[in-house]
Order: sequence, then C-alpha cells, then structure tokens
Amino acid sequence: MDRDLLILGQDNDILLDLVVLDLVFNGIPRQIYIRNDHFNSMPDLLFFQHFRLKKETVLQFLPRIEERVEYIHNLNNSISPINQLLITLRFYATGCHQLSLAHFGGMHKSTVSRIIKKVTEAICHLSEEYIKNASFRCRYLDGVIAVIDCTHVKIQSPGDIDAEIFRNRKGYFSLNVQAAVDSSYKFLNLVARWPGSTHDATIFNNSKYHLIKMCNWMNSGYALKSYLLTPLLETNTEEERRYNESHIRTRRIHSCMEKEISYFSVLDVERNYKRQLILCSNSYITYIEKCRRGYSTR
Repeated sequence: MDRDLLILGQDNDILLDLVVLDLVFNGIPRQIYIRNDHFNSMPDLLFFQHFRLKKETVLQFLPRIEERVEYIHNLNNSISPINQLLITLRFYATGCHQLSLAHFGGMHKSTVSRIIKKVTEAICHLSEEYIKNASFRCRYLDGVIAVIDCTHVKIQSPGDIDAEIFRNRKGYFSLNVQAAVDSSYKFLNLVARWPGSTHDATIFNNSKYHLIKMCNWMNSGYALKSYLLTPLLETNTEEERRYNESHIRTRRIHSCMEKEISYFSVLDVERNYKRQLILCSNSYITYIEKCRRGYSTR
C-alpha cells in the first residue's frame, strides 16, 4: 500500500515537471475566446432589451466612431468595431460588472475595461455635432434659447481630503450636473464637473450660457435677470398666473435626466467610473436615437 502511494506520488511529480517544462519552452497556452454575433443572432425586440437601442440606430451610429475604435490589423483575434460598440452599449444599459460583460462578449475583463474607455472617448469626440445653440420653438413662449437646470448624479466617495465637497444636501455623494435642453428633449449642453455641494447658480455663472446672455428658462433657485426667466413666487394677476403655468409646462430638465438614467442604468450605479465621459456619451446616443425617430414634443 505504501509502495503504491510512493509510486503514485513520484508519477505526479514527473507530470508536474513535464507541465513546467512545457510552459518554459512553449509558453502559456493562448486562450481563444468564442464571440457570439449578437447583432445578427438576436431578434429586434431582444436586441433592444439588451442594448437599449434599435439595430437601425446602431448601424447609423457605428460609422461615426468606427475609425477611432478600429484596430489597424486583424491579428490576435482582434475585436471588431461593432462588437466594441455593443459591449459598451451593454455596459451603459445595465451598469453591470465587467466580468459579466466579459462572459457576455467573449473576451477578457481587462479588454472590456479598455474597450469601454476607448468607445466612450470616441463618442465624446462627436459632441460638437449636437452641443450647440438652437432656437427654442415652443407654443408656450417664443425666443427662449434653452431650458436650464441642475440635477444630481450619484458617484462613489472620491476618498481624499476633499471628498465631503461632493456630498450634496440630501446626504449622498454626487456630481451636480447642469443640462440645457430644447423643446424636443434634446441636450444642447452638459456641464458635469462640479461637486454635489455646489449651488446651481454658481454652476450657471461659470457656464457659457451666462456669458452669451441669451434668453433662458430657469427655476426659482436662480436670480432673475434680463436674460433669465424664472417663475414668480407670488402671482397676483391672470397674466402672472399664465406666465407661471407656461414656465412649469416648459421646464423639462429633470424629466430629461430621469429618462436618461432610466434608459442607461449605468448612471444610477455608484461605482468608480468617469461620470463626465459617460454622461456625455449617453446624451449623444439618446440624441442620435431621437433624431432617427424624428422625436418631438411639440
């Protein structure tokens, strides 16, 4: 019995030595990932549920970033631009862990991290296509450039000595994001660099809309100026009442941000991501989708 165990132990040692020698001379065996063709294999409804965009929108959107994300060669089982875009959209739609995305996309977790960063930056480079001034055509009031307000987007605590400036009045860590939209719910401008404790008026006073001094709709948290239309705290006449009613019907920043957060769950997940880039890229994607559908609230 003991002799058999001794022989078995020696055999295991020999096998282990052979494995080590094989690794020394031949290197670690390369792992080949099998990647599914999600774009062609998924039905339209299932595709939308997974990526929050229709296939037509993805095909319209892909050529705009393809040159920035495409590999210069097809060696080493490189990942195609369409697969890079889909894995990033899946991340935006779910906010799930990168390990789950790696299994979903058939790639390593570190590859997922690099892809998300690269595709997000490529999308943000396109922001000049839609961040611009536009006339605000609304049946309630003419001549308004944009509707502006701020909303809080959750983040993890930065963890340094200045972490508390990111804690907002509601007690959680956030970025105070200023957004400007037109009458079709399309974002005209996003400012996502201010910590959660910053007052809305401070953000506006340091933004481009304060410099151009054009007509904007704001809430009562801002000072009334010749180029800022804020609601009246008290109404005494029928005209003042109608003005406040028009103001309430026209303001739509919070509904825009709520729609975007519900559309892309990554914005509602408290993880250590660069929220500024993700906000910019998500707003651009929703802009493309609305343009494709000819979306309008008028």
